[in-house]
Amino acid sequence: MILPDRSPARSLALVWLAVGRRLAVAAGAATALVSLLCHNSLLTASLRGALALVAASIVVRIGHAALARVPARPAAPASPATVRRT
Repeated sequence: MILPDRSPARSLALVWLAVGRRLAVAAGAATALVSLLCHNSLLTASLRGALALVAASIVVRIGHAALARVPARPAAPASPATVRRT
């Protein structure tokens, strides 16, 4: 059985990707809606919304790639007071 990687760096990268995708969709939809409210044509509004979605998705993927490269924090070395010498 393969256990999932529970390192903080990996979980942060996955959360960033999940939240970022939802925010990218929201940004695209909001851009299209605002464009329609400014009396632009449907074609112009949808193109602006699609461009906003693509731009936000690219930013999210770049952030995910950066977070995925961050190594997990190594375990702290034991303090000299707790090390037993035999």
